[in-house]
Amino acid sequence: MHALFQIVGTAQSVYEATPSDEYVCVGIAPLDCDWYLRFRANWDDAGDSLVGRFDVTLPPGLAVSFRDDVVAALECEITEEPASAYYQRIVL
Repeated sequence: MHALFQIVGTAQSVYEATPSDEYVCVGIAPLDCDWYLRFRANWDDAGDSLVGRFDVTLPPGLAVSFRDDVVAALECEITEEPASAYYQRIVL
């Protein structure tokens, strides 16, 4: 978790961790693979602000906590879908 917080500590650190290939995200998971976080950040079209996207795959128990504790505090649009649908969409 310490490495995760170092990477996602600021928008600038997320941007610096993002690979230059637009099809590649940073992926982070614990050793037990209980969850999986992918993210990337880029400059907006005007070059004025950092913008990004992320997805997180969680087991049902963590999904409820994440929804209640994290999503409620986010100031961005969130889409929720089953992991199987998400992976089928991004792999194909």
